[in-house]
Amino acid sequence: MENSKIEDFDILMGKRLYGIMELLGLEVKGFAELVGQTESQVYSMFKGRRSLSNPTANRLGAEIGLPPEKIFNLNYRIPKKIQNSPEFRNFKNRFSNNPEYFKDTREDRKLSPFIIKHLIDEDFFISPRFVAEAVEACKQIGRDETSEKVTKALTYLVKQKVLKSKKVKKRLKDGTTGNRYINIYWR
Repeated sequence: MENSKIEDFDILMGKRLYGIMELLGLEVKGFAELVGQTESQVYSMFKGRRSLSNPTANRLGAEIGLPPEKIFNLNYRIPKKIQNSPEFRNFKNRFSNNPEYFKDTREDRKLSPFIIKHLIDEDFFISPRFVAEAVEACKQIGRDETSEKVTKALTYLVKQKVLKSKKVKKRLKDGTTGNRYINIYWR
């Protein structure tokens, strides 16, 4: 019976920790840095397969300005103000060069949201476009991507029904069409 109570507590604590991560706007990688654990260990805590240790709770508390006993107390509601605590602002400043730690930098790291915001929403795909044109448009906006990455992002956006595509004969540099078929994309 005692073992079951510990497991239940660990599951509830895992949900609490996940909620803290969400409240702080952190990715798992950033939360792992915050608590001084590996990503794998953090995932195990989220799932309730690993207990939150005192040293980890102490470190988390120090980084967000809460005593560890409040973190362990499931009846205590974690205040939203921890996002703006001096301790957490210090963490954000220390790791500002690690955009992969923070959810609000996700668009900067992922190509699909970038294409939606800077190309699709700006009517770049109002007429059919080749991948090479999208690569060039990204470059002009300051994002230097390979045609392979842009193709993957565009294919994903077609699967999500954000864009449409079809195969057409490749346009050669001299303006004629070649024998090979490639995809064009439009809205």
